Amino acid sequence: MPNRPVMYASNKELDIELEVIEGELPKDIYGHVFVNSPCGSVNSEGLPFPEKNTDGSDNREYASPIMNGDAYVFRFDFDEVGKLKLKTRLLKTPCYYADLATKKDNPQAPTNDYPNFFFRNMGISRISLALGARNELNTAVVPIKFAADKGNRMLATYDVGRAYEIDPVSLKILTPIGKNTEWLAATPPLFNFPFPLVQSTAHPVFDPVKKMFYTVNFTKSTQTMLSSMDLFAMMIEDEGKVELRLENLAKEIEGKEKKEGLEKINQFLSNIRLEIKGKPTWWKKIVNWILGEVEEYVEAKSKTYDSLYVMEWNGEGGELKKWEVLDNEGKAIAIKQCIHQTTITQDYLVLIDASFKFSIDILVNNPFPNNQTIDRIIRRLISGEMEPFTDVYLIKRADLQAGVSKVTAKKLVKPIPLECVHLTAEYENPNGEITLHTAHNSAACLAEWLRAYDLSALDGQPINKDYMGLFALGDMDIGRIGKFVIDAEKAEIIDAKSKIFLEKGNVNNPEQIGINSWGIGLHTFRNMISAEIPTTKAQLKNIFWQTYGLDRNMLSQFIYNLYANYKNRIIPLEELKEITKKQIPYTLLRIDTSTMEGKDVYVFPKNYNLRSLQFMPKKGEVPAGIEESLHGYIFCAMLNGKGEGQNVDYYNEIWIFDAANLKKPVCRLGNSEMAFTFTLHCTWIPDLVPSESKYNIDVQQDYNSLINTIIRPKRKKRVQQFFDDYVYPNF
Repeated sequence: MPNRPVMYASNKELDIELEVIEGELPKDIYGHVFVNSPCGSVNSEGLPFPEKNTDGSDNREYASPIMNGDAYVFRFDFDEVGKLKLKTRLLKTPCYYADLATKKDNPQAPTNDYPNFFFRNMGISRISLALGARNELNTAVVPIKFAADKGNRMLATYDVGRAYEIDPVSLKILTPIGKNTEWLAATPPLFNFPFPLVQSTAHPVFDPVKKMFYTVNFTKSTQTMLSSMDLFAMMIEDEGKVELRLENLAKEIEGKEKKEGLEKINQFLSNIRLEIKGKPTWWKKIVNWILGEVEEYVEAKSKTYDSLYVMEWNGEGGELKKWEVLDNEGKAIAIKQCIHQTTITQDYLVLIDASFKFSIDILVNNPFPNNQTIDRIIRRLISGEMEPFTDVYLIKRADLQAGVSKVTAKKLVKPIPLECVHLTAEYENPNGEITLHTAHNSAACLAEWLRAYDLSALDGQPINKDYMGLFALGDMDIGRIGKFVIDAEKAEIIDAKSKIFLEKGNVNNPEQIGINSWGIGLHTFRNMISAEIPTTKAQLKNIFWQTYGLDRNMLSQFIYNLYANYKNRIIPLEELKEITKKQIPYTLLRIDTSTMEGKDVYVFPKNYNLRSLQFMPKKGEVPAGIEESLHGYIFCAMLNGKGEGQNVDYYNEIWIFDAANLKKPVCRLGNSEMAFTFTLHCTWIPDLVPSESKYNIDVQQDYNSLINTIIRPKRKKRVQQFFDDYVYPNF
């Protein structure tokens, strides 16, 4: 296997076969595992983002968060006995082609023709000041199968963008779900971006019983956002001057209290036009008035407001059904963080305000992430810890009726008392009781990443450069796994039926840590997010969890300070530091949900990283006397390291475990061309059939509908020409 750094990933499109390295591929394993992942930009062509450009200049994408990357989908095929084949493809949306056309040094679209059209990494988002935001589709893959479908269809998703259908066989983009005009943009109306930034969910949900698909669209009030409209406008006119003035301001406020620093930044951004351009002349004022850019108009068009919509799709043509969701008092619901996850029961749609700061105010607040002075100061001022609890909203599915435009959501009287990013609901809700199985990344900030200037919380030394851009998952407390039973009518947690799993394990000997809950990550179970079988209690009898442990390379001083006063703390700070120094390895853990106890575990060797995991049912009927939820295999995408200290080399493998016995993998497979660093969500389907859907949104009509709203004729003409030349020909 080749030797690579921890952040190495390739975006080369593959059609290869993996070799068995150890063990034997089971004869009763079958189906197809899809895995989604972010994989760098059109400039980097994989990971890591290099520190220097080819001409020796500083690369502004260096140390960008790994989450900010093109979607690169893996499909692992087990349809031939004894063989595992891999197909990978980049998901090439319209905004991908716009990014490709304007990338650095691309001779097809010289920068002097479109000087402000190129995309740049701005924290978690990738934005063009002239075109809008990338929909990177790099987070999850969701199977759907409507009544008329012959096989499973597949969606790729992202928190800030429309879901797209992809063909399961070719892995090519087919169509977005919903036209641009059906979605409410998170950015103010005056932006007129042809690539609007829309806030949705990375985990929409398909009901395999009623054959309906549900997603969400929400906006947040931008009245307190850092005047991004004027900021972007001034960057287009003179980006260098804006950066210099903001850097000088950052130096000025570096030692000041947070409140005073924020006031000065807001004051600067609120008056940035005056700061950069000076006072407008009398004739410029008249021109502005003639163009209709009077104060009241700009004020109205430069704001968005709190709103939340549920959207339903039956897989056919026509517009999505849409309902505005209000609280019990008939007021708009304000989502503080994001709706990363949705889940469904027989009678309810369940939404959470997830502990993931993936929202518009975070995405655009730092226009110069490559400027360490600006980035360091603004991060200190605007970064807040996650809410240490989870608000849950329950929507009666019976209320989602035709002819009704608004529905009421019940918010839990008391929230789930821990932060949560991922959860699963049991489909049955007998007697109006909803059972939620929840993952709690305690004091772990998924929206933060390791910066080039970060220092270790353990010894004050610079963080290892090889880790730049990885999630800052130096957890600041022990993780938990929850089972919460909710009285849906009362919107209350039934404490007597709810339970939390928490286990330290053998921290004195990390190599034999055993059953533990350090760093709760992804989970899987039989028929997870199946488009054909609802999630029953029987299938959820056993849930398999990734625990990612504690890594001394990942705990920065910034994260330590941010969560030092964590409300739900169990492990004292000094003890946490000492345990982190010892390094807690990854484990594959099985939890019996009836008792909420750990029943089986595999402890991975040091520097062996479990990235994604997926339950795969065994072929054939479940034999009598065999536990259904254990009758299968666990697919594991692995990033393995060999070596010590600063000299660890990494390679990728696929490990297969028998779900009923996690003591050791039954098979390990690899291929030197397979290269990933951080895969995310995955799914399994039994068959592979080309999509025959007649649902298709015409790309040209879809984007022309937004281009036609651009007010300024010159800009509108240039954007239209760009799309005609560089975007539409690809479709």
